[in-house]
Amino acid sequence: MFNIAKLKAASAHLGELDLYVIFIDVFFFLFVVLGLFLSIKGKSKYSYIATIVFSILLLRSILFINPAAWLLYYKTLTGADVGFRQSSVIAFELREYFKPKEKIKYLAFGSSQTGAIWGETARYRDDLFKVELAGVNPVEYYLYRKAISRLRPEVVFLQLSLFDMGRKLPYETLRYAPNGPENFMYLASLYLLDTNEDLNNALKEYLVSNFFLEYKFSFLFRGYLNNYLNNPESIITQRKQFISQSKEEKTLNQVEALKSQFSLENLYIYLFAIERFINYCADQGIKVVIAQGQFNPLAYSNENLEMEAVIKESLIRVSEKYKNAKYLKVEDVLQFTASDYNDGYHVNAEVGKKYVDKLLLEF
Repeated sequence: MFNIAKLKAASAHLGELDLYVIFIDVFFFLFVVLGLFLSIKGKSKYSYIATIVFSILLLRSILFINPAAWLLYYKTLTGADVGFRQSSVIAFELREYFKPKEKIKYLAFGSSQTGAIWGETARYRDDLFKVELAGVNPVEYYLYRKAISRLRPEVVFLQLSLFDMGRKLPYETLRYAPNGPENFMYLASLYLLDTNEDLNNALKEYLVSNFFLEYKFSFLFRGYLNNYLNNPESIITQRKQFISQSKEEKTLNQVEALKSQFSLENLYIYLFAIERFINYCADQGIKVVIAQGQFNPLAYSNENLEMEAVIKESLIRVSEKYKNAKYLKVEDVLQFTASDYNDGYHVNAEVGKKYVDKLLLEF
């Protein structure tokens, strides 16, 4: 099940394996195997129940508590197969089996927009690391706090704009966040602010996903099954059709959608979540830099620009409340133009590198 030599060879580009984490998984696997063996041999009236429980745990260990399995998913399932966010989750779960880079000074955390901006520079700078989760939202930052602090950065960079804080709250992705009672309590505190049905359902889903990994990672099975069935009506087929669109088609469709999808109705929830994250980073001795985010200027309207100004002023006020926080305006770094974008959201790698190089001069 765990061939360390083959695993190292197949994942060499990801860094050095964390043998301690793997040891814990191996120990759990051996414990489950031993428990299953004893329950099968047992003659107690509870042996049948124990056999079922240990059988489920064994399957769970093989499918989800196993670096080789996550490497397989990483290699064989794409964003078109399972969804862009779900593909990011696979990469995130696999990364947990590798030691953090030493002496990380700067960490860029955010959505695929962050990946587009910071990716090129992160490839060659040893003091910079990038963690991207497609579509991740400020409400979710606190849920991933331990993964961030595990990397021990001095500074965390966040790209925040109307694009991140003016859309509908992404409650459907909360189920993929790391498990734990603290995270559940955090989500419960959000419910006190926003008692709507979507969040109520998200809390239930998150609670279920804590206990049933099969439910949390069910997208893995759907990805393989839909690929096998090759259903032309499936969401996979629709994603692949989207990916195959030309740059011009993608940009046009995304820009038109961006012109009308924003509002400030959830701004107070976003600000609450950001302050909670900044507070945690302060306790960890981590500085938080909020860089004013951007999206394709073709989607800027007078209404959008007015909402962006409100978000900007709100984030400035938040950053002024905390000694470990700083806000960087677009004009202090680099303003992107429409020609810098590959679509409605993502800049090209060359422009992203130029932006990051200029931003880091501030530090």
